[in-house]
Amino acid sequence: SISAHLKAYKKMCNAKKQFAGFLFMAVGAFLGFVSCVLSLINPTPELYNVILFGLTSVAIIVIFIGMYCVFE
Repeated sequence: SISAHLKAYKKMCNAKKQFAGFLFMAVGAFLGFVSCVLSLINPTPELYNVILFGLTSVAIIVIFIGMYCVFE
């Protein structure tokens, strides 16, 4: 009985972590898409490098955090 409860608890914790991981990956993908669109549109030429390199780097980091949570 105790081992069944522990198994269910671990499964619940892993499900929460996996959901958070998929959420991080979705947010990172959205940020990557936004940075791509803003780089192509180029609304403010002064911020082109910040958008292209900064926002894309943040998007990649968020995606990798999500992948870590999912695949751990």
